[in-house]
Amino acid sequence: PWFERDPAVLERPFYVMERLPGEVPIPSPGASGAGPFLPSERAALGVEVAARLAELHAVDWNALGLDFLGAPPPGRGAAERELARWEERLDRAALPRAPILADALLWLHAHVPETGEITLVHGDYRLGNWLVVRDAGGARLAGILDWEMVHLGDPLEDVAWCESLLWRAGTPLAGALLPPEELSRAYEKASGRRVDPDRLHFYAVLSIVKMVAIMHTGVRAFLDGRAKDLRMAIFDHQLPFLHAALAMLRRWLPGG
Repeated sequence: PWFERDPAVLERPFYVMERLPGEVPIPSPGASGAGPFLPSERAALGVEVAARLAELHAVDWNALGLDFLGAPPPGRGAAERELARWEERLDRAALPRAPILADALLWLHAHVPETGEITLVHGDYRLGNWLVVRDAGGARLAGILDWEMVHLGDPLEDVAWCESLLWRAGTPLAGALLPPEELSRAYEKASGRRVDPDRLHFYAVLSIVKMVAIMHTGVRAFLDGRAKDLRMAIFDHQLPFLHAALAMLRRWLPGG
C-alpha cells in the first residue's frame, strides 16, 4: 500500500492498495433465505475466517510501530474505552434513546470485563467485509476490507462482532457460515486463546449498541445537513430490529 499525507492531491490524505480478486458477499438472506454461501462452502470458509482473525490478533503491533493507535490500560481498560467511545457517539447524536438501549448501557457499565491481552482489533470484521474467491477448489478468503475502525483492544471484541446477530443474513449462522459456538471453537483452535463466554456476551451486547450509535450518527448527520445520502435519512427504520436484538441478548425475548 502507498499512503499520501498531502491533501493537495485529492483534497485529503489517501492511500492506494493492491487490487485483489474476488467478490464481497453481503449479509442478505437472498431469494432462498439461506444466505450468500452454498452449504459446500460454509464449513471450510468458516474455519478460514476464524484462522485469519487469529492471525490478525497475533500481529506484533509494537514491532510494527502501531503503538500510535494507543493501547488501553490493562484489565478493564479495553472494554471501558470501547463502551465510552460508542456512548459518546450516542451523546453527540442527541436522539431519543429507547428504554431497551438505556437498559443495555446500564448493563454494560455494570459488567465491564477484564482482559490480560491487548491485540490489534479490526473493529469491523464481518460478512460484508470479506473478499471471497469462488473457483473449482471452493470458496476462500482473498482479503479483508474496511479498516477504518482498527484499534488496539480486546480480541474478543472482533469475535463478537463477527458472530453478531447483525451479520447472519437471515440464518442462525455466524457470518452465515457456522453456528456461533463452532466459529468460537475454530477461533480458539487457531488462536490458542479461550473464548470466555462472559466477555463474549459483553461484546455481543456492545456490538448492537455500537450499531445503534452508528445509525443515530447517520440520522443526526442528515438532520443537520452534513450528509445528503438518503440512506442516512432512513437509518432510524433499522432501530426496531436493533432494539429487538438487544432484547434477545438481554434475555427479554427468545433467540439471544
